[in-house]
Amino acid sequence: MFNIKSIKFDKYKSFDNKNLITNLKNVNVFIGKNNCGKSSCLDVVEFIVNKNIHWTYRPQNIFICQTINEGSIKFAFPENRYYGIVIDDNCAFNYGIQFNQKDFWYSLVRQKASSTQANLLSYNHDLNNFFKGEERKNDWNNLAKFLNNELDGIHIFKISAERNIYPECDINGTVKSTGEGITSKITSYLTDSLKDEKIIEEKLLLELNKILAPDSEYSNIKVQQIKENEEYKWEIFLTENGNRFALSKMGSGLKTIIFVLLNLIVLKQEVNDNCIFLFEELENNLHPSLQRRLFNYIYDCAEKENLTVFITTHSHVAINVFFGKENSSIYHIEKNDCISTIHEVSSYFDKAAILDDLDVKASDLFQSNGIIWVEGPSDRVYIKNWLELKDPNIIENIHYQFAYYGGKNLSHYTTDEETNNLINILLTNRNSAIVIDSDKRSRTEQINATKKRISKEFEEKKLFCWITKGKEIENYIKAKDINTIYGCDKPNINSYELFPEYINDVEPSFTSKKVEFAKKITSVMNLESLNVYNLDGMITKLVNNIKKWNNIK
Repeated sequence: MFNIKSIKFDKYKSFDNKNLITNLKNVNVFIGKNNCGKSSCLDVVEFIVNKNIHWTYRPQNIFICQTINEGSIKFAFPENRYYGIVIDDNCAFNYGIQFNQKDFWYSLVRQKASSTQANLLSYNHDLNNFFKGEERKNDWNNLAKFLNNELDGIHIFKISAERNIYPECDINGTVKSTGEGITSKITSYLTDSLKDEKIIEEKLLLELNKILAPDSEYSNIKVQQIKENEEYKWEIFLTENGNRFALSKMGSGLKTIIFVLLNLIVLKQEVNDNCIFLFEELENNLHPSLQRRLFNYIYDCAEKENLTVFITTHSHVAINVFFGKENSSIYHIEKNDCISTIHEVSSYFDKAAILDDLDVKASDLFQSNGIIWVEGPSDRVYIKNWLELKDPNIIENIHYQFAYYGGKNLSHYTTDEETNNLINILLTNRNSAIVIDSDKRSRTEQINATKKRISKEFEEKKLFCWITKGKEIENYIKAKDINTIYGCDKPNINSYELFPEYINDVEPSFTSKKVEFAKKITSVMNLESLNVYNLDGMITKLVNNIKKWNNIK
C-alpha cells in the first residue's frame, strides 16, 4: 500500500534544494512544458519504492511523510509510561495514542562508504516536532524503519512517453514501460488454459468500448499467429462492424488506451493490487475529447479501487479533468534559468499560470462538445446533479462543460453575428445551451428585455434556452429534500416566492453559502425530485441536446 502523504528531495537533475511534493492523493498529475522535470518527479517516486535498484545518478536526500498508525506504534514503542499509557473503558492498556494518525517525516540518505553499503539507508526524525522525540531516537528510528518497510513489495507499473504494441513471439515475457510484452501478455490470457480469458475478452474489451464511445465500438478481441520475416509471431486483432483489424497497424492513441487498461485491469490483479502506476504523456496522439474520457476513466478507477497513480502531461485537458476533484492533486513543474520548481495547483490563478506556461491560447480551451451557460456556480451544482439523475452516462468535462455569464452581465452576450458591440456566445462554442432565472414575482409578470432577446436569438438558431418556470432555479427544489436534510416539515415553495425568505428559518446563511447549500441538497435528491413544475421536461430536453452534441443515440 502506497501510504505516503508528502515527499521532499534535494538536488536531482534540474531540481535544486527543498523540492516538496505534498498532499499526495489517488491521482497525482505533474504538468508542464517538455523537459521541465516532470519525469524526474516520477524518478523520485520510483526510487523510494525500488530502493535496491542501481541508480547512476540519484537524489542526494529524500524525505518521506507517512501517517503513524496503531501497528507502527506497537512495533516501534515499548509499553511504558513514557509513551503515555492510558487505561480505557475495558481496562486495556494503550500506549502511544497521542501519536496515532499523526504525520511523521523521516529521511532516506544513500550511503557512499563502499559499494557494499550503497543501499544502506539512514533514518532520522529531524523534520518532526514531537514533544518527546529527541529523548528516544532509537524508538523513532524503529518507527521510520517500520513505516518504510510497509513500502517494500510494491510493484511499479510504468508507461513511457515512447511506446508501441507490435507482434511478438514469446508468450511468457513481462510487460515493459515501452509496450514490449503487451502482445505476449494478452496472448497468454487468451491461449493459456490456466488463465481466465474473460479478463481480456469481456472486461478489458468492455472498458475499452466505454472510453472510445461513441466514436468506435469493437465486438471482439483475439490473437492469431502471423508470419513476419520468416518468423511466426502472435498478433492482436480487433473486430469492428464485422471487419478484423491488426492492432499493430492501428493508431497509437488506441494502443495507449489498451496499454492503460492492461495496467489497471490485468497487471494490477496479478499482484493483488499491491502496486502504483507511473503514466507518462498519455495524451500523445489522442484527440482532446478522447483525452478527457481516458483521464476521467483513470480517476474513477483510482478512486473506486483506492489506487495510486502518477501522471506526467503537457496537455491542458488534464487541468479541467483533474482540478477540483477530491482525490486528485495537480503539480505545476516550471523550469527557469535551468532550475526546476514544483508548485501545487490549488486555485484559479494557479490554473492560469499553467496555461501561460504551456502557451495555451484562450481559443484552445473550448474544445468540449458543448457548453451550458449558467448564471453562477450554484446553478452548475443543481443542473449537473439533475442531468446525472436523468442519465448517469452524461458526464461533465466529457460530454459538456459549464460556463458562467454572471447574472446582470447577460445583457453583454448575444448569438447574433451582426452585433459587434456584444460578446458572441457562439464564438466560444457553436454547441451552446443557456439556463436563465426568470426573476418573475408573479405569473403575469413579464421577463425583462434582455432575457426576451436572448430567448429569441437561441430559438431562431434552434439552440436550447431554458428560462425557469418560477423566480429562480432554487424554486425547483422540493420540500421533501429540504426536510430530509434539516429534519423539518416545510411545505413546497411557491413558484414565485423568494427562496432566501422561504429557507431562512432553517438556513439563515443561505445567501452567503449558496454553493454549499446546493451541494448539501443535491446529495439527497433522486428522480422524484425532478417531478416539480416543468423541471423533468427541461432536463430531458437538455439531455437530448447534449446527446446530439456528442452523436449519442
